[in-house]
Amino acid sequence: MAAYSNKFANVLKKYGIGKTDRVGIFMSRCPELYMSFLGTVKRGAIAVPLFEAFMEDAVFDRLKDSGAKAIITTPELRNRIPANKLPELKHVFVVGGCGTLKKGDIQWHNEMAEASRDYEITRVAPEDPYLLLCASGAEGKPRGILHAHRGAVGIYITAKWVHDLCRDDIYWCTADPGWITGIGKDETTAGF
Repeated sequence: MAAYSNKFANVLKKYGIGKTDRVGIFMSRCPELYMSFLGTVKRGAIAVPLFEAFMEDAVFDRLKDSGAKAIITTPELRNRIPANKLPELKHVFVVGGCGTLKKGDIQWHNEMAEASRDYEITRVAPEDPYLLLCASGAEGKPRGILHAHRGAVGIYITAKWVHDLCRDDIYWCTADPGWITGIGKDETTAGF
C-alpha cells in the first residue's frame, strides 16, 4: 500500500495537483480507492470521498461546492460525473475500462504503471486539511466539513485504546469511505 500510494502521489504531482487541491474519489470499495486516498493525502491534497450510490445531482453538488480539480472513478460511475458543468474539474482518472474512456479521461492503471514508487511525503501542518466529508443533506443542502491532519491522532488513539488494535492486527471498516462513518471521526476545521 505504501508503494502504490506513493505512485499515486506522483501521478497527482505529474498533473499539477498539489497542497490543498481537492481530489474527488468516486468508486466502490476496491484497492485502488484506498491507494488513491492515501496518495492524495501524501501529496498534501484534500481527499473528497463520494458515496458510490450518489447519482449525478449529488455528485455535481459536492464536486462543485468543493472545487475539486480531479476525480478518480470507474467506468461504471463515470457517467454520473457531469465534467462539462464543472469548470474547476481538470482531470478525470478512470480505474479500469481500457477502450471505454471519454475524451480527456486519464487511464489510472497506465499512469500508475509509469509512476515512481518513491515519493517524499508533502509536509503539512497539524491544522492543514486532508479530508472533506459531506453530510447526506437529509436536513437541507449537504454541508462539507474539512478535517485536519491533527485528527489522525484521534483516529490512532481510538484504534489503540478503544479497539485495542496492535501492530499485527488487521482492521476493516465495512462502511463506504464516501459515507461520513467510512473514514473515521476527528476534529473539524471548517465547513463550506
